[in-house]
Amino acid sequence: MPVNKIKVDKKIEPVLFNERKGIPLTIGNDYYVSFGLNEAIPCKLVEIIEGPPKRIRIRMEDGENILFADEIGRTPEEAVINQVTS
Repeated sequence: MPVNKIKVDKKIEPVLFNERKGIPLTIGNDYYVSFGLNEAIPCKLVEIIEGPPKRIRIRMEDGENILFADEIGRTPEEAVINQVTS
């Protein structure tokens, strides 16, 4: 099953990982995540893993991922700005 990706304007660019700003996180809420190509994927926050560093578990259509807490966004644009780094 293809993942529902949202295309974001190319004018929106990711910031360096040390410039990302965390957002308020609530388990069960919907967010967006971006793995590149100015695309955002809807996801749900399922767990906050206290750190350091603080990490989160998200659920997407095609499975789950564990990310740094500042690698998601409340909007597709914010997700691209906070793009996941490898």
